[in-house]
Amino acid sequence: MKRYDGREAAEVLPAALPEPVLLEPNKAYVREVLAAQIDLTSLGTGYVMDAHRRLQANLAKVNAGGTFSEDVIDAHRDRFGAEYRLQTEGPHPVERLREDSLVGHR
Repeated sequence: MKRYDGREAAEVLPAALPEPVLLEPNKAYVREVLAAQIDLTSLGTGYVMDAHRRLQANLAKVNAGGTFSEDVIDAHRDRFGAEYRLQTEGPHPVERLREDSLVGHR
């Protein structure tokens, strides 16, 4: 660095390194956010409860012929006979999206 930049490394490096970032499991937090915000959608720059019919109508049009992601999920179930999603932390935090609630709705 001295040779190419004319500075000593100590001039640009900190005297001590900060404490390392501690990575912790955040599944409980994600489940809490999902349960609390599953029905929120954007309206301008804010968020509102998913009460506007325009969004629902547009989604119905877009997904009228089915969705590729659900086709892939169904193909996996057909091939392997099991759900691909693991529920390692208990049932889905939103009751209407739990596996037993979805039977017959796919």
